[in-house]
Amino acid sequence: MSGAEDSQRIEISGIVRDVRKDGTRLTMDLVKVGYRFRAFLSGAADFRPEKLVGAEVRLRGTAAEAHNRSLRQLIAVEVYVPSLKDLAVERPEAINPFDRPVIPLDKLAQFRRDNSLAQRVHVRGVVTLQKPGECVFLEDRIFGLQVQSRLAAALSPGEIVEAVGFLVSRTIFPSCKMPSYADA
Repeated sequence: MSGAEDSQRIEISGIVRDVRKDGTRLTMDLVKVGYRFRAFLSGAADFRPEKLVGAEVRLRGTAAEAHNRSLRQLIAVEVYVPSLKDLAVERPEAINPFDRPVIPLDKLAQFRRDNSLAQRVHVRGVVTLQKPGECVFLEDRIFGLQVQSRLAAALSPGEIVEAVGFLVSRTIFPSCKMPSYADA
């Protein structure tokens, strides 16, 4: 994660937080012990990536880093994975995240024995605003949550929806009903 392995063949594992498919190429966002990195996998035309989200995977590929040239600061770490044989699912997500208990929005930031940033959370709320393809704002009693979502289908204000995703950060402003942030 320092960029020292730039252009070297590496093997790394991480939890898949997001997967996008672009033709035959997969783009995966992963996290490993607090570090985020992105992997690009070629040759995945018939591959169904949905089952990767929440799984711990091991990748073999070429490491790359991006940096701010003038300040010489590391911006991002990437791994270019040449084929599906260089991807192994070490541990799939234990259960369907929609089968997990619904966590009230005002309890997301509280200590829970089963809490882990490597697990998706299951929430329910009333839609207050949606930006199709970007995000949806949910409200539960007096707390709010912004859910990052590529969902293009329109949701109506007042509609009750459930969402699962990884908690990113949590800021509570109950008197202002400001949203906190997560991605799903």
